[in-house]
Amino acid sequence: MPTPDDAALAKEILGPQCEPIELGKWSGWVLPGHFNPEKILVHDAPRPGIPEIVLACHKANARLFKGWFGLDAAYEGHGLYMIPEMPVLEVARLARVGAHNAIAPEAYMWNVQNVLRKVYEQAPFEITFADEAGLEAFFLKPVPNGLAELFSNDLSAVSPETTDLLEYILKNFDPSYKLNENGSMVVDPWTEYIHRLGRIRLWVD
Repeated sequence: MPTPDDAALAKEILGPQCEPIELGKWSGWVLPGHFNPEKILVHDAPRPGIPEIVLACHKANARLFKGWFGLDAAYEGHGLYMIPEMPVLEVARLARVGAHNAIAPEAYMWNVQNVLRKVYEQAPFEITFADEAGLEAFFLKPVPNGLAELFSNDLSAVSPETTDLLEYILKNFDPSYKLNENGSMVVDPWTEYIHRLGRIRLWVD
């Protein structure tokens, strides 16, 4: 159950316009609507390291993320959420990550979330964006290159369409990346994104 300290942190981060919310069995706060993603550094801001605002919520055992929730949620729509005590992987489950345009959405969601669980058990992260079509997360600690390669194999298998997006982001982050004759990166973009930026990105379409 959220505490007065949680409420104070929510109002500090989300602002006085935030509203109480129930997501599944979890209680917290939401700031409804679209807003600047730089608030928590999601999407195409290629900066290594976990944002301080996300780390502060992690230390308070609260999840802070942008997302869209329907079906399981009392509030259906885009918003910036802060949910104390919710397990990290519950964010992906409630957001139905992987269901977008899937022929068998429940099975595909299970595959995606199983891979996320496997990664999380070896290298914990905080999810900062989640909806049916994608996810963004920040690792709490740097991921060694060898472990990033293992994660790359599993994540790219459930979201192969993300590869081109990661190449685009990484080329903006460091234009010195060497390219093949066809213009693709010599290095594996998944491994680089995980190891150098300390992030996970999934785009399911």
